[in-house]
Amino acid sequence: VLSKDYDDNLESCRLYHAARLVAILEAYALYDPEIGYCQGVSDLLSPILAVISEDHEAFWCFVGFMKKARHNFRLDEAGITTQS
Repeated sequence: VLSKDYDDNLESCRLYHAARLVAILEAYALYDPEIGYCQGVSDLLSPILAVISEDHEAFWCFVGFMKKARHNFRLDEAGITTQS
């Protein structure tokens, strides 16, 4: 059985990480409005947040990653259709 203090801390930890994820994804949507928010980008950002504690550093790391992967998230699916 978890103690009440541990349970409260776990919940606040989850809220903190969820808030970081949302804030960076919102910033990215403003930074790259052509891509914006797409299903699946949170799965790409989560590991970055797990190893980078500063939000601004995590954001720019994610931007760098998306420069390589953003073609997979275009509405016209151009990146997906060119993959074999």
